[in-house]
Order: sequence, then structure tokens, then C-alpha cells
Amino acid sequence: MDINSKESNPIHLLYAANKNWLKQLANTIQDITKHPLPIPEHALALPTEIGTGKIWHWNSSGDIALTYWDCKFNSNVQVQQDELEDWYSICCFFSYEHVPAREDRSFTVFFDAGQTATEHFMQSRPMIKVMHILIRKSYFVSHIARRLPENQQQFSGKMLINKDLLVALTQFVETVDKNQDNKLFIEGKTFHFLSLFLDLYIQKKSSKKRYLTDIEQLMTLNGSMEQKCFEDLMTVSEMADTLHMSVTKFKQLFTEVYDTTYLQYHIHQRLLAAQEMLRQPKVRMGEVALKTGYSGISHFAKAYKKHFGHSPVEYHKEYLKLVENNPA
Repeated sequence: MDINSKESNPIHLLYAANKNWLKQLANTIQDITKHPLPIPEHALALPTEIGTGKIWHWNSSGDIALTYWDCKFNSNVQVQQDELEDWYSICCFFSYEHVPAREDRSFTVFFDAGQTATEHFMQSRPMIKVMHILIRKSYFVSHIARRLPENQQQFSGKMLINKDLLVALTQFVETVDKNQDNKLFIEGKTFHFLSLFLDLYIQKKSSKKRYLTDIEQLMTLNGSMEQKCFEDLMTVSEMADTLHMSVTKFKQLFTEVYDTTYLQYHIHQRLLAAQEMLRQPKVRMGEVALKTGYSGISHFAKAYKKHFGHSPVEYHKEYLKLVENNPA
């Protein structure tokens, strides 16, 4: 299952539980903290089998709530969430068995708890673990995200869990089960997890920024190549060196941007230029071949026919006949 596809997006949910369990959770947290947690009353009943569920909460001001449970999804799940615009929510889904295959990799979902969402978590794992942290936005910004620029302190989206985060999650589950009455211990483990999560988020943002910069530089340099004479076209290695990236990375990036290879792209461009020249009434094939970077007429004619399915001479004659029969 490709988790990035529309058919199999991981569910953005507040709690993987039914109405009664939501109320139980809210009541338990309220009993512990003496501060009500605003669980939406209209949360849909979910076709979910709840295994064991554990609830922890240590912050006396009601700024952080932590839940962890095992559950089984039997079918598509739909849930609506709103009334929680002041909260951030981190949901992490991970399997009992950490299979390295991409479709079975663990992932985390981080989103504004106040947004309305209807997503689907398809039947890909028979049993999963869920760790969910609900954090008041003001608390998150002031205590956790202080090292981020202000314009990066709004979070949304989903990420794959990296190895460090997965290890932290596994250790958290194994150790907290044995220390569930030690609130300071749980608090420390949770902040360790949040630190790793924030590092992953920053890394993701930085990688995306570098990726967009690479694309912009690639398009600028490639555009300048189109303005030059075809015989001065840079090689793949020269393009990669100019952009300060490996040849492999350059090839991958070029294919992503232009949906073809560097060589095929410029072959197409030079033959389009040749086609434009062939529309002139008086044109010499040798001159067209030379101006488009081909060593001779035969080489040019062979490349042209392979690309367009007809020879340059045939195109020239057919185009002039078309113009003659359809005068402007």
C-alpha cells in the first residue's frame, strides 16, 4: 500500500475509539487533572476493536495529554474533529513487527486538532499500536518549538517515522508499561520523543527547501542551455558539477522535473528547432543540420526520422504544399 496515495492515506484521527471510550478518556483525564479536556461529543462511532488502552496525563494545567493503546482496524474509518482549534495532535501508528517493506513502514500523523478531516486507514495491518499526544498550541510553541522561526511554528501534514523515532517509540512502549505510575519518568520519555519528532520535522522542512532550491537552479541552468547553440550543450557531468550535485542525483531530479532524460529532452528541443527551420521555403538541409548541432546531413536525417516518423525532406515538402493549398 502506498501511504501517499489518495486511496490509502493514513487516517487523521483524534482518537481511534468509539464514543464511549472517548467519554471514558475525557472523564479520566478530567479526574486526574481537574481540567476538562474538550473531546467533541459528535465524534463518530468507529468500527474499531480496542485492545488495551492506557491513559497518562501529568501536566497540572491541562496542556498535555498522552494516550497509548493497541487496536485493530477492520474496515475504513471515518472521524470528524473540530472544537479543538487550540490544540496540536501527534498520532503515531506502528506495527508489532517492523517490516522493512515500504508499504508496511510505520508512520506518524501530525495535524491541527481543530481541522475537520475525513480520511481512511485501509486494512493493511491486522493489529497496530497507537501513541497519541495532544498538546495545547500555546504550550507547544512556548516550551517545545522555541528554537524554530515563528513562521515555522504552525504544523500540519504527515511523515514517515524514521529509525530513531521508531526506536524511541518501541522503547517508550516497553518501558512505560513497567512504570505507568511514575509520572516524571513518563514525562521525560515523552519529551524525548517530542524532541526526536521535532528534529525529524525540521529535517523534513529543510530537505523540502533544498529540493525546491535544486529544482529552481536546475530549471534556470537548463533554460540557459536552450538559449545557447546546440553544439555548446553541456554534458550531464558538467551540468551536475555546475549544480554541485552527483550525476545520479542530477539525472533523477531532471527526470522528475521534465519527465524525460536530459539527453532526450535536448534531442527533442533541437529537432523542434530543426522543424521550425524546415518551414522556410528555401532551406538547405546541411545548414539545418549544422545549426542544430549535427555533424552531417545523414546523421541529422536519421535522428529526425527516428523522432518524428518521417524524414526532414518529407516534412519540408508536405508543409510547403499545405501552405500553398491554404493561403492566409
